This record gives sequence, C-alpha cells and structure tokens, in this order.
Amino acid sequence: SNMSSKLERAAVIHGIRQAYEEDIGMKLDLVSRLHDNVEHRVALAMAMIPYAIKISVARELGKHHATISHYVKEHQPMMEYYPSYVVKYVNAVRIAEIVSEATGVLPMTNNYEMSLESQISTYRASVVMLQRKIKKMEAILATREPSD
Repeated sequence: SNMSSKLERAAVIHGIRQAYEEDIGMKLDLVSRLHDNVEHRVALAMAMIPYAIKISVARELGKHHATISHYVKEHQPMMEYYPSYVVKYVNAVRIAEIVSEATGVLPMTNNYEMSLESQISTYRASVVMLQRKIKKMEAILATREPSD
C-alpha cells in the first residue's frame, strides 16, 4: 500500500539498484566523475525518488542528500543535452516500475504526483530534442543524396 514502511521502501530502492546493475551488466561506480558514470547515478537516483525519501536514495547511492537535490536540478538539462542520459533514465524508470510491481511497494503519492508531472514535462522535452536531432540527421542525408 501507500503506507509501506521505511524498511520496505529501503528494500525497494536497493532492489531497483540491483536490477539496474544487472541490466547494465556492471556494478555502479559511485565515485567516478566520468560522464557516463555520472549519467548512470543521476538516472538511477531520479528513478528511485518516487519510491523513497531523498535521504534513503542518498544512503543507497553512498551520497549526501544535498547531492540528490543537485541531481534533481541537473536532470532536466541532462535530458535536453545528452541523448545517452535520456536512454539511461527511461531504462531506470522502466526497471523501477518492474521492481515496484513485483514488491507491491507503490510510489508515494505526494512525491509521485509531482514526479509524474515532471516526468511528463521531461518526456515532452526529450521528444522535442529528439525531433531536432532527427531533422539535423535528415538534412545531412539530403545533402548526400545523388542529384539526378
């Protein structure tokens, strides 16, 4: 139910992390500043946020809760500029939903309604960005086509 205990919520976000690591075929590097590793951490944290309070997410990822708040701010710009992040985030959300359904621990409504709205705006921004990229690619292709 929505009244899941703190313990259940901690178990769910741990489960999300394990399932994500299994899916990407490696353990998350929690300290590396390499952009790819940062993307994995932010995507995973953002996918966990509907299910637990920020401090629990921080604890699971070995971070300070202020870092998680920073991730929340970085999320939208990353969605805009890094298609590789969009892919990781969408995948992390998919995995979080599978774990949530399997464990019966639902998103926290107060968090979730807000996060649903932000997810919708995030996906809209992603669609716009991806359409721009497609147009650019199509323009490149058009210049390469034989002129007969």
